[in-house]
Amino acid sequence: MSITSSLLQVTLPTDTTSVDAITEGATKTISVIELLSDPGTLIVVIPLLIMSIIGVYVFFERFFTINKVGKLNNELLSGVSSYIKQGNVDGANALCTSDKTVYSVLIQKGIKRIGKPLQDIKTEMENVAQIQLNKLEKGFPILATISGVAPMLGFLGTVLGMIVTFHSMKVAGQAVQVDQLSGGIMQAMVTTVAGLVVGIIAFLAYNILSSKAQRVAYQMEEVNQAFMDIFKNPPKLINYMAIKSSSKVSVEFNMASLTDIVFLLLIFFIVLSTLINPYGEKVNLPNSSSRTTEKPTVSITIKEDLSYYIGSTKIAPETVEQQLIDKFKGQEVKQAILYVDESVPTGFTINLFAVARKNGIEMVIATEPS
Repeated sequence: MSITSSLLQVTLPTDTTSVDAITEGATKTISVIELLSDPGTLIVVIPLLIMSIIGVYVFFERFFTINKVGKLNNELLSGVSSYIKQGNVDGANALCTSDKTVYSVLIQKGIKRIGKPLQDIKTEMENVAQIQLNKLEKGFPILATISGVAPMLGFLGTVLGMIVTFHSMKVAGQAVQVDQLSGGIMQAMVTTVAGLVVGIIAFLAYNILSSKAQRVAYQMEEVNQAFMDIFKNPPKLINYMAIKSSSKVSVEFNMASLTDIVFLLLIFFIVLSTLINPYGEKVNLPNSSSRTTEKPTVSITIKEDLSYYIGSTKIAPETVEQQLIDKFKGQEVKQAILYVDESVPTGFTINLFAVARKNGIEMVIATEPS
C-alpha cells in the first residue's frame, strides 16, 4: 500500500568548519571507454565497433585508390595525339601502358579500335569507362549499409535500455531509487549516441567517395571527347558517354523513425520522473499534521530492527557519518531526509541529527499526515 509522506522539517545550526572540510574534492568523471565497456551496452557496441573498423578500412582504401588511379595526366592526351598523328600506334599504346590510371585504360581501348567506325569506338570506350567506374565504387554499398544500420542498432540499444529500466522499476516497486534506474537510462543514451556517430561518419564517408568517383566519371567523359577530337569528328557525332554510377543504394536517414524514437524517449522520461522515489526503505512513520514539499537529495532510513540504509543500500551503523560525508562531497546544498520507524528509540534519531549538525547537513524527518 502506498504511503503519502509529509516532512516535518527540523533545522539545526551548522558547523562551518566541518562544511569547509567536506566540500573539498572534485566531481568524479567517467571516460568514454568506461561508458562503452559497460556490460549492458556491449551487445550493441561490439557490432558498432566491427562496422566502424570495416567502414574506416573501406573509406581509406577507396580514398587512396581513387586518388591514385583517378589523377589525370594532361601530358597523356597530348602524347597520344602526337603519336597517332605520326601514325605510331604502338608508341601511343606503350604510353598508355606506362600510365596507371583509368584514363589510360580508356584511351588504350580506343587505340585498339582504330580503323573501326567512330560510333563503335565510342561504344567500346563507354563500356570500358563503365567497368572502371564500377571498380572504383567497390565497397560503396558497404558504407551505405553501415550508415543505415548503425543508427538502427543504436535505437535497438535504446529500447533494450528502456526494458532494463522498467524491469528495475518492477523489481524495486515503490521504493525505486534513481541509482537503480540510471544503468538502463545510461545504456539507452550511450547506444543511441554510438549508433548515430557511426552512422553519420559512414554517411559522410560515402558521400565523399561518391563525389570523388563522380568527378573521375566526368573526367573520363572529357578524355573520350578529346580522343575523338583527334580524328576531327564532326561535333554532331561527338557525344558524351552515358556513364552511370553502379551504386544503387539510397543513403539517407529516416527522420520519421528518428522522430518517433525521440518522442518515445520523451514520454518515457516524463513517466519515469513521476515514478521515481528518491527516498529509501519502507517504514512505519510517525504522524504529523505539518507538511512541506521540499525534497532532500539523500534519504536515510532506520528500520524497526535498527538497521540503517542510505537510499536502498544497507550500511553498518558505525559508517553512517563517513557515508554521509561521501554522499555530499562537492555539493553546496546538503539536505537529507530521515525515515525512522516509530518503534525506534528516540536516542537513535538524536544521535543521527548530531552527526548531521557536525557535518553541516540540514536534515528533515519524514512523517505520515494525520
